[in-house]
Amino acid sequence: MQIDSRIHMTVSDIAQHIGMTVTLLDETGDVLTSSDPYLNNTHDDWLDSADFSEGVAHVGEINKTYFLLENENYRPLRVVLEGISREVDRCGYLITAMLDEVLRTTLKKPGREEVFRRIMLDRIDPLDMQEAIRDYRINPDIDRCVIIIQTFDGDASKVYDGMIKLFPRQQGDIVVSLNRYVVAIVKQVDDESDMDTIVQMVQAMDETIANEMTIDACMGVGSIKRGLINIRDSFKEAQEAINLGLTQQNKGRVFFFQRLLLERFLQEVPRNLRRQFYEIAFSDSLKKMLNDEILTTITKFFENNLNLSEAARKLYIHRNTLIYRLDKIQKVTGLDLRHFEDAMLLKIIIMLGKSLSSNNRLE
Repeated sequence: MQIDSRIHMTVSDIAQHIGMTVTLLDETGDVLTSSDPYLNNTHDDWLDSADFSEGVAHVGEINKTYFLLENENYRPLRVVLEGISREVDRCGYLITAMLDEVLRTTLKKPGREEVFRRIMLDRIDPLDMQEAIRDYRINPDIDRCVIIIQTFDGDASKVYDGMIKLFPRQQGDIVVSLNRYVVAIVKQVDDESDMDTIVQMVQAMDETIANEMTIDACMGVGSIKRGLINIRDSFKEAQEAINLGLTQQNKGRVFFFQRLLLERFLQEVPRNLRRQFYEIAFSDSLKKMLNDEILTTITKFFENNLNLSEAARKLYIHRNTLIYRLDKIQKVTGLDLRHFEDAMLLKIIIMLGKSLSSNNRLE
């Protein structure tokens, strides 16, 4: 996020007058500007642990105080001062009020990318949306689909630069940087396109990110939605696709919301019921048998549609070795994974366990 030059100057002037370092962060902890030049373009790792009460948080480990700066035109910001005392609190509240006033008087109307970011995050009111539709000549009644790219090493800026080249604005697509880990693409879908077209495009994007950009990332794809306001629903679906995909450890790095029907169904089942059925199905003998080797065997066998020869090739083992392992599973569990019903039952048991053990979600 870019900060107006007057904000930089204001932060510098305030710091000079009060004799302490003043730093301005975005909501993810990235430093937007600081009176200490060595802090510019860095990241504050302590923000996530700050416990805010009445707009202020004291972090004793690093002797700093954080202040919330809410503004209707910018995403939420944080002001950071060195020290923990009543005097620091008084200074912080005054600085926050001063910066809020500067933001109100210097901000221009949000750009097209910011408008779409606010729609996805549900931070735009109907009047502002109508104004954006008029100012930017946005067609509110066409089909769009949201694609989220979740990086794991904070490389979203590199992905953003690459996606801007792949999705020029003239074609109606919008690339939005949400934070240092996540980029979202609002893809305009024409009458001749469908989800199969989106699938092919996203798979090509995945290869580009992994092989050309060499960035570790995964992707979530929401459904095609008609209407500008429904972009937020496609965005939430893309988030949920990543959450479910990572929880269940599906093959590949691309997760499509529409294809995760079983995962979505299990997620809707109350947790206590999932645990109840899991404890019934997950016997002691099954626990002892499911070591890493057997789990890998089961996973590859499922991924290759219960095809013995193909699964054995992917596992780098002889076909007879795979048959021996499947016979062992059948002997212990009574389930013959070469039969669809038995394979499906074991798959559901394993998925139940993963849904109960995973708390990692993309928010």
